[in-house]
Amino acid sequence: MQKNKAFFASVVALTGNIFLFVCKIIIGVMTNSLAVISDAVNSFTDIIASLAISWSVKISHKEADENHPFGHYRAEPIAAFVVSVFMAIAAFEVMKEGAIRFFVDQEVLFSHLAVGVLLLSILVKTGMYFYLKKAARQTKSCALDATVKDSINDVWASSVALLGVLGIYFNYHFLDSFAAILIGLWIGYSAYEVGAKNIDYLMGRAPDQTLIYQCKKAALEVEGVENVHDLLAHYVGTYIHIEIHVEVNKRLCTRRSHDIGKEVKNALLKQELIKQVFVHVDPV
Repeated sequence: MQKNKAFFASVVALTGNIFLFVCKIIIGVMTNSLAVISDAVNSFTDIIASLAISWSVKISHKEADENHPFGHYRAEPIAAFVVSVFMAIAAFEVMKEGAIRFFVDQEVLFSHLAVGVLLLSILVKTGMYFYLKKAARQTKSCALDATVKDSINDVWASSVALLGVLGIYFNYHFLDSFAAILIGLWIGYSAYEVGAKNIDYLMGRAPDQTLIYQCKKAALEVEGVENVHDLLAHYVGTYIHIEIHVEVNKRLCTRRSHDIGKEVKNALLKQELIKQVFVHVDPV
């Protein structure tokens, strides 16, 4: 169910981004507005992002197999990191072109169509932001979460592009190039934010200490557990694996100690995002 929701949401994002890219690139070329063309480039990176996310959502929900005994959960952060690389390249190209145009005089035409397509972009991206935010919250997908952040960034990017186009109307042509540079910076910052977060997932970063505390508390509430130590947790893709040592009375029979360990495992698996738990039972 979650897989279907996440995949459908990624298809919605892909469709919206293709539509906006086609509209922006046509109007941008017609008016020679770098601000609109830059926003079109931003939409093109969104298309790549949506394709990567659709693929990763499909792969990440595949069952574990012989070659991937812990599942395919790393597919989503890998896709998100690749997207951040494309975003960084696009940011550099947009800023470079904007800087060049500060010194090269080119005719830029004001067009009500340019204003219209940017307003349309703001409306569409705002709608996508709220829809994808809900889908990301329901599916716990880090790939969709990256798309949510990108959507709200696109709203601001299109707003800055609109400022550049309006600058042409008021004969402040430098605003067009200035807007392009700001959009490039915005894309670059988004690339860094998405890349850094997903590198953490791939490197096995430890989760928030709040979750560690909740896990210890849940384990100690299991009848027969006297103490907890050496609790280690790390991300495997977007999910969390836990290793925990629980102390039980050494006079307990092996079967009872085993059952306690199993109860601890089931208690921790109820915690959000935890996918695997390894319990070591220590007699004391």
